[in-house]
Amino acid sequence: MPHPFTPHSHNSSRGGFSLIEMAIVLVVIGLITGGIIAGQSIIRAAEVNSIVAEKNRYTSATAAFKQQYGALPGDFDEATRYWGAAASDSTAGTGTQTRNGDGNGRIDYDTNEMFRYWEQLQNAGLLDSDVSGIANNSSVDAFPGEHVPATGIDGVGAYVYYVDAEAGNVAPTNFYFPFEHFGHVIAFGRRDTNANALVAEFLTPNEMYKLDAKHDDGTPGYGDIMTFDDTYNANCHNDRNSYTRSFNGEACNPIFRGVF
Repeated sequence: MPHPFTPHSHNSSRGGFSLIEMAIVLVVIGLITGGIIAGQSIIRAAEVNSIVAEKNRYTSATAAFKQQYGALPGDFDEATRYWGAAASDSTAGTGTQTRNGDGNGRIDYDTNEMFRYWEQLQNAGLLDSDVSGIANNSSVDAFPGEHVPATGIDGVGAYVYYVDAEAGNVAPTNFYFPFEHFGHVIAFGRRDTNANALVAEFLTPNEMYKLDAKHDDGTPGYGDIMTFDDTYNANCHNDRNSYTRSFNGEACNPIFRGVF
C-alpha cells in the first residue's frame, strides 16, 4: 500500500501540448503565413509588370493597324467603308459597325475616337476584346471590359488619347506636369465614381517607382513613364523629380508618353 504522502507520477502522454510541440506548431504557422505573404507579393509584382505588357500589346496593335490602313484606329476617316456605320457617335454599332474619325492624325480626348480606337483594333482582328465602341454615360466614362479592354489588374483599364502640350489649362493637358511634347499617351486607371473617368489610383508610390526605374528614368514628371500631377496623384510624388515612397496607399497612375 503506498504511503499516503507518496506523490503520484505524472503521465507524460496526457492531452495538451508540450513546449517542444507548441514551438513546432508556431514554426509551421510562421512558414505557412510567410509563404502566403510571399505568394501575394509575387502575384502583385506580376500584376504591376503586366501593365508594361499591356502597353506593348496596344502599341504593337496600333502599329499594325497603321501599316494596314494608313491611319490611326479611332481617328480613321474611312473606317465605315470597311466595317459599316453606326447610327451616331454615341450609339454602339451592330456587329462591326463603327464611326469615322476626323483623320487629323490624333486620337482626340473627350470624343468618340477614344472608344472607337479599341473597337477598330478589335474589328481589324488586332485586339482580342469585346468592347462597345462608345463611352458609358459621360463623354469619357468607362468600365473596363465593357467600354475599354480589361487588364490583368482587377478594375483597371486604359485610355489612349493625344495630349497637346500647347493647349494650356484644358483637359487633358492640365492633368499633367508641364512638358514640351506629349503626343499620344496610354493612361491606366480605375474608374473614379466622382470623376466618371478612369483616373483613380491603383499603384503605391513604391510600386510606381520600381516600374518607372526598371523601364525608364524613375521620376514621376520626366521621361516616357509618368504620372498625373497633383490633380489626381497628389500623394504619389513630392515633385516631378521624386516619388513619395514612404506613402503606402494606392496613389499613382502609370502613364506612357509618346507611344505612337
